[in-house]
Amino acid sequence: GNIQGRHIREAGEKGCYLVRVKENNGVALEFHPTDAVRWVTGELSVQGLRTLQDLMESLEKICSEIAEKGKGRPTVSRIALRGSGPLHHLLQRPETAFDILETLQEMGMARSPFLWVEKVETDVLPPVDLEFSAKEKGFLGELLRYSRDLRHAPDFEERLAKELAPLFSNPRARRFITQPD
Repeated sequence: GNIQGRHIREAGEKGCYLVRVKENNGVALEFHPTDAVRWVTGELSVQGLRTLQDLMESLEKICSEIAEKGKGRPTVSRIALRGSGPLHHLLQRPETAFDILETLQEMGMARSPFLWVEKVETDVLPPVDLEFSAKEKGFLGELLRYSRDLRHAPDFEERLAKELAPLFSNPRARRFITQPD
């Protein structure tokens, strides 16, 4: 392997193993980190964040978590913003993304050891107004109205369990899903 990560796809601790072979053919492995700078990725859901201040406070927490993953090493990071919410329109502006990145870089350089955020990816969708969408004509509106009515039916849980039973009893499918609680 590499003794130093060269880019974000080589994230995490890098180093080598000291291997000791004992007289009784036993083997002892001892990992020694050798990376001078550690690459670490981070992800933040914008769900529930309403203001730029909320976002910056959440990003500060993510940066602290990333620095901890750096385990005392200078760290280079990429942070991905995911989910949907009211910050969508603000995050689509190039100047907003630039300002956020610049602020994170300034904060990161004030840390010891430093944390350099090399990129903030924004994969944020606009918020969905379910009440408005349920009033619309078409498939989505009809589906939302039907699911709302079904959810309030007295036998909803039994009906749902019966309908989903074939899915959860299928050996191929159940490996990838968990039963709802």
